[in-house]
Order: sequence, then C-alpha cells, then structure tokens
Amino acid sequence: MDDIFCRRSEKEEDVLWESNSFYVMLGVGLFAHGHVMIIPKDHYDAYGELPGNLDQEFAEVRQRVHKVITQEFSEPFWAEYGFEPTVPHAHIHGIPSIGPDYHIDDIIDALFPKDLEIEQCTFSRIKEIYETEGRYILIEQRGIMYAAHVPQLPGMRDKLGMRRFFANITGRQELSSWQALMNNPNLQVRDERLRSETRSRLATLWKRV
Repeated sequence: MDDIFCRRSEKEEDVLWESNSFYVMLGVGLFAHGHVMIIPKDHYDAYGELPGNLDQEFAEVRQRVHKVITQEFSEPFWAEYGFEPTVPHAHIHGIPSIGPDYHIDDIIDALFPKDLEIEQCTFSRIKEIYETEGRYILIEQRGIMYAAHVPQLPGMRDKLGMRRFFANITGRQELSSWQALMNNPNLQVRDERLRSETRSRLATLWKRV
C-alpha cells in the first residue's frame, strides 16, 4: 500500500516524536491546538488489524502522548474511525477536550446519537468487532475505551464525523470540509498557525515524560 502515512518522509517536518513502531504527527486541518495523530509505521487499514505483539507499545505511546497533551493543553480524548477512513492507513486522533472556543465534558454523549450501539470495551474487543463487522469507531476518554457499532447506512461517516462535530461546537463551519480548507488561503494560514503553535508548544515536552 502506498499512502501519505506510508510515505512518511514527505511529512517529516510534521513528525513530533516516534517509538519503534509508531510515530506522532501533526495533521492538516487541525480542530484545535494540541490535536495530533498516532500512526503505525507499518501499514494497517485500521487499528483493528494491529498485530497483538504491538498492543502494549501502542498503549504506552498513547499514554505518553496523553500526558504531554494534558500537560500543555488539556486532557485529550482519542478517536479512531475504523471505517471509510480519510486516509486508508490506521491513525488515531488525540484531541484536547477543552479549547479556546469549546469544552467537551463527554465526547460519547456529545458526538453520538442516543440510538447508536456503544459498548465499553478493551482493545482486544475492538479487534473482534473489526473482524466480525468490518467497521467501528473507537473512542477513549478518561482512560476508558468504547466501541461504537456503526450501521452500514449511507452517509454515516459524514454524520458521525469529527469534522462536522467540531464545526458545530465551535461555530467554525469551515472545519466541516477539507475542500473549504484547500480552496481558501485565509483558512490555510489559520491552520498553519495552529500547526506551528502546536509544534512549538509540544517540542520541548517529549523528553520530560
């Protein structure tokens, strides 16, 4: 597979830190200061495919990044869309729960409709759901992991997507669309400012945790 996350060398300036098997990266179109991704160096379509021998390292990397984001911004929640990904390479988002223009008390309640099936689970259970259903949304907040069972209905990725959610809670509707960002130089300038400030604020913290 050849995707932008496999071609890491093209985005080396956005890599903040790495372990043996994962790297932490800034994306494009950040939702907030402190928004980062954890990405496996080898290709997997979703974290539901991650080999068992990498589970512990993945947990340790998540804990380390969690601590850094909490220290500099606010406690993050984690989200991975294990279906219809924007990039077909596993990546999980760490997003501060509090920002200048939003405050998320409970991402489960805020993001998902009441009739969506959600279960508290382990990472092993995420893999089981992926194997049997082929799709899921992984959420982790306050150290507890959840799986959302996503029905195979048209438009579910957009309906449950983080972009639309952040556009609604911040009032910044441009966040809902990649096309809006790519076609608007003013939005690109704002995004680059978020990326630059996040990069500089996190740069000195990795060796302390």
